[in-house]
Amino acid sequence: MRVVLLVSFLALGGCAGAAKKPSPIVVLHDSQARFAAFPVARSPVFVLYEDGRTIYRSNRPSGYRSVRLDEGERKRIEGLLTPELGELDQDIDVIERTPAPPPPDPSFAKLNFWRDGRRRTIYVHGYLGARSENRTRCPRAFLNLYDALREFEHAGSEPWTPEKIVVRFREHASNDQPSRWPDGWPDLTHATTRQDEEGWTLYLDFRNLDQLAAMWAHPGNSHADVEINGRRGSIHYWYSFPLEESWGY
Repeated sequence: MRVVLLVSFLALGGCAGAAKKPSPIVVLHDSQARFAAFPVARSPVFVLYEDGRTIYRSNRPSGYRSVRLDEGERKRIEGLLTPELGELDQDIDVIERTPAPPPPDPSFAKLNFWRDGRRRTIYVHGYLGARSENRTRCPRAFLNLYDALREFEHAGSEPWTPEKIVVRFREHASNDQPSRWPDGWPDLTHATTRQDEEGWTLYLDFRNLDQLAAMWAHPGNSHADVEINGRRGSIHYWYSFPLEESWGY
């Protein structure tokens, strides 16, 4: 098994126009096995904002929940953002050296946190389940925070749903029969749709989630084949979070 840890230091951008809104403090993405059936794997599993608002994916079947932490609760989480996190090398490759190459492991965790107005990002490639040997090769400073955020629950929380779903569409040839993009949904020509060199970003109302999810022939797959405006390709999606442009996609 292989765990790869990459640390990058990026200036916090894109938020000048939203300076009055509470900025994020820490954001965790996690594609580990317990979330494998969710096509929304690109959505964070935990976000803490500076005003204490917290949005997290619950371990219970209730899905995402939200709560506003008091100062003491917020500081306990901030206390796990130790100096050791910022001192990690930019590229740490922790590999189990065996005669044969380890099998591929698509699992990853991505941590964003902010210090002095700058974003710091840590990627961990490899499964980090409680019984995984990979944990012995992952820095303790990361694991302490990762475990606390991944298992976070709060009795005072309430169910949370986003206003929008973000859909990424990439055009490519496919032999599979694509699903048809429903009439009335924002398409590639819609005023809110954005295009870049890799594809299109579309924004759907959350009420369309069930119909969107039905496009997945195999719920565990990360992509679904669709046809939009006569173009064939694949989509994946995630929940839209407040100020998500701060941490990228």
